[in-house]
Amino acid sequence: MTAPAGPEAAREQLAANAERCYFDAAWQTAATLWSTHAKLGPSSIEGWLAACHCAIERAAADPAAAPRPDDAMPTVSNGKLKTYLAFVHQRALVLIAAGDAERSAALIRLIAPIDPSIGTTLARTEPGAAVPAPPPAASGPLAFQRDLDLDDAAARDLVERQRGRRVLLAMRSHFNVDGVEHEGELHRNYRRSLDLLGIACASIETHRPVHGSPDGFIAAFRQLVGAFRPDLIIYDEPLITGITSDGVTGQRMLAIAAEARAELGTRVVWHYPDAYFDYLPGIFETCLAQADLFHVCYSGIFGRLGPAAAARTFCYPHPAVDWVGDLPPPHRARACFAGSINWTNISRLVWWVESLRRGLPIDFHLSRPGQRDSAAYLGLIGEYALSVNLSTRVDNSRIMTGRTIESALAGSTLLEEANDDTAYFMRPYEHYLPFETLDGLAGHIDDLLGAPARRAALADAAKRWVRCHFTGLHYWARLFHRLYEA
Repeated sequence: MTAPAGPEAAREQLAANAERCYFDAAWQTAATLWSTHAKLGPSSIEGWLAACHCAIERAAADPAAAPRPDDAMPTVSNGKLKTYLAFVHQRALVLIAAGDAERSAALIRLIAPIDPSIGTTLARTEPGAAVPAPPPAASGPLAFQRDLDLDDAAARDLVERQRGRRVLLAMRSHFNVDGVEHEGELHRNYRRSLDLLGIACASIETHRPVHGSPDGFIAAFRQLVGAFRPDLIIYDEPLITGITSDGVTGQRMLAIAAEARAELGTRVVWHYPDAYFDYLPGIFETCLAQADLFHVCYSGIFGRLGPAAAARTFCYPHPAVDWVGDLPPPHRARACFAGSINWTNISRLVWWVESLRRGLPIDFHLSRPGQRDSAAYLGLIGEYALSVNLSTRVDNSRIMTGRTIESALAGSTLLEEANDDTAYFMRPYEHYLPFETLDGLAGHIDDLLGAPARRAALADAAKRWVRCHFTGLHYWARLFHRLYEA
């Protein structure tokens, strides 16, 4: 005979029902259930957060609705806080996309004390936020030039010496967006930059199950390596994403690469575009014997690596082909942000909400992976006088992104959330204007929209710099130098 459920079991069931209603956006029912739950015993952070969120939603529909709880936030979590925060993030995104800045602002202020990425950024968007002292203006070569300073002629000579190389691209080659196949931008830029230089390449899909199974991928990889006989394999995010994130499949891939290194003299480069994640230094330190070089775009990783791993790390933006050439001058006297907002860069939500509340002339254009290719981004950004790039990631690292390069190629003057990474490759105040706060961003927008000559000078300097250094030639010259001539 089953014993009757006790009060605690009944309270757990009540919490489960409240949670289900909350995630179904049944605000009134969820609020009632969470209120009842709180009266029967101590609440969790999650329950308190949900009750407060429900009150914000109900107040928007009915100003006379019950106010949000005024009791202090509990200190005990039920283990689901990330899920609850992600739900609030998504709801705030839906609201701001619909133009409801006030309700979205209420939600980000609700979670700011328990969400470091949101809270840190929110403090920087408040009026009068403190501004750190800017670093001294850089003089002489930038950091990336100090190891190897190349002009175009030297870069072409270096590539010419390596022209017979055969490059195998092991990376996500395509995305499926709403049932339509799109070539992945990383793959497209690598492939096209090699084509333009006359260097043979082949590729294999590493992130989608097009091979039928992990066994199918391993068979296809082995066959391609044997048939193509690559001098160089560039593998995107091995062991942490895609098919090789399965440990067994990863080890089998490494064995094939090791055979190619031993029998064909193949060099192997592991590419990690998101090198700010704190677990990557450990992978580099552990896998020194498996890769000839680690390629990253995040210069901050050098401070996290030991000497041997740092010496094996090549830091440079991946090739960004100029897909559109010279566009007509921007015709929108506004700023734009073009890109994604997701869990890795959720602080962008704060900038969107607070810039809309301030009435700043910024249009936000959101994209899902694969939804816009580089040409589409360039065309969109090129319509605007100013391009805003937001660099903070979920761990509060700040990075240079693809939009940094594309803004310059599009001819839009770049306003970049200040970060050491971009300053590693481009010169602030000559190629772009950095900002730390919403006040600073607003000031730049106002100044530049009223100064077309200065705006054009910044945009022109950035375009010339990026076309020289980051559209493919210099990437391959530097990579070949590191692998074959250094």
